[in-house]
Amino acid sequence: MARADLPIDIVRAGAQANQELFRRSLEALITEERSNQHYVLADRLAAHLHLNGHPNASVVVPGNPNGASSFLRAAAPSGVLPL
Repeated sequence: MARADLPIDIVRAGAQANQELFRRSLEALITEERSNQHYVLADRLAAHLHLNGHPNASVVVPGNPNGASSFLRAAAPSGVLPL
């Protein structure tokens, strides 16, 4: 489990548009997840970290070696939900 202060710092940095706090907090979270052997999560977080400054870039996450990623499909919303 991640230290509670790291996700809170990440949210705070996003709300304040503080890039330095965001980067430091996310790097600390990635380091902690790697130390807990949560490599997939750490790699996905690191991929997003490298997109900083490139908002239109897309993240490429390596596929699952057992082929499970072929069962996933990305879909865009087609309309607005009624209230």
